[in-house]
Amino acid sequence: GAFVGVLEHELLPPPLDDWSSVRRPSLSTGRSALRRSASPTTKRLSTASHTNKSSFLSMRSDDDLPMRSDDETEVVPPSFRGPEVDYPSEDCIHDLIAAQASCQPHAVALEWRGATMTNGELHACAESVASWLRTNGVVPDSVVALQLDRSLEQVVGMLGVLRAGGAYLPLDPKWPLDRRRFMMDDAECQQLVAQSEHAAELTSNSDGRSFDTMWHGAVLVLDNARALPAAAVHHAATPSVRPEHLAYVIYTSGSTGAPKGVMVPHKGVVNLLLGARGRYKPHADGVFATPTPYTFDVFGYNLYASLVVHRCTCRLLEDGMSLAVLREDVRLTRVAGVPSVLALAKLPRSLQVVEIGGEAITQPAIDNVPAAAAIINYYGPTEVAIWATRRTVVRNSQRLASIGRPLPNVKAFIVDCDSDPAEPQLCPVGKWGELWLGGVQVARGYL
Repeated sequence: GAFVGVLEHELLPPPLDDWSSVRRPSLSTGRSALRRSASPTTKRLSTASHTNKSSFLSMRSDDDLPMRSDDETEVVPPSFRGPEVDYPSEDCIHDLIAAQASCQPHAVALEWRGATMTNGELHACAESVASWLRTNGVVPDSVVALQLDRSLEQVVGMLGVLRAGGAYLPLDPKWPLDRRRFMMDDAECQQLVAQSEHAAELTSNSDGRSFDTMWHGAVLVLDNARALPAAAVHHAATPSVRPEHLAYVIYTSGSTGAPKGVMVPHKGVVNLLLGARGRYKPHADGVFATPTPYTFDVFGYNLYASLVVHRCTCRLLEDGMSLAVLREDVRLTRVAGVPSVLALAKLPRSLQVVEIGGEAITQPAIDNVPAAAAIINYYGPTEVAIWATRRTVVRNSQRLASIGRPLPNVKAFIVDCDSDPAEPQLCPVGKWGELWLGGVQVARGYL
């Protein structure tokens, strides 16, 4: 959908090497203007409306982005860069989760309709799934299809694929069968993890389909994660998975054409999680509620952040409307959702933080959040590992539309829509333009 907002920047005289990385040294008007800035000033920078999030991305080096030379415009900021932080470069998502399971094996990791699973149980169940997948041919960068209803098994399936070295492709069993088959074929899936009814839908000819239209890959039926044989963990060796290998594939909506599979490696998500770990303290007795479907990458962040950042329980909710029927005495400390859902939600007073993203923030959503809770506004396309910018919302602020500033190791540039795409020009402060994102979180590309 369309997106309109503003991006913030702390306007400071930058070091020469930082400045020259986003502009040509021969252009000097911007540098002079910057030096006239006597004190830090928060500037607002507009972004244009877009219909395709992939258009935000640029695979060009930021060295190739020149500053627009126009004496009548305001100063062009040198860049919108998140803090440059040197995080451990060898970790994958499942490594962070395994470390937490080792530290607190008996802590409750998941809750779904009253049923719970500890960190240790989650680790063991996921390893059983991983062993089966490795035995059935999964290697790094293999794409494994998931067709799982909301359940503890849904999370076990995701983590099992990661531990096997593969990338998961989450599919909603309620989607039309043709859509699911298209994605599985397009991603060249050779393995499927599904509950029995959904596995049968793909592999049987009970509806009169011919043998040629049935799916013939390897199928793991995952109705009860705890019933998987623990001995299976010894059947195959753990592969060597690198941060550059794929963690998941998420398909775009296809609103501007055929759906495209976005390939997201571990390193971008790990960067996001470690950045969050640097901002938040662990909250062992906290409960992070997530109503987001697992077919959206935001669900992955909510889950992984619960396990490795906040180190609390992740409570799975059926969907967004579950927030509208919560009991008054339910205890949640953190919740994430889109503004249209949060505006109608029945949010408990126990909430300490509400994370908003996925849509433009709205005043009704803000007004519905308990007064004691902090509100974090996130923005990011699927192609930049879930979230690229964040901002703590100030209630009754005139800058409600601001998406804040880039997260660590993320870069953002506002590019003039009227400039030649082959020779893009950076916009001055206050001018509408396209948002280009770069840095470690940018996806590998499309399938």
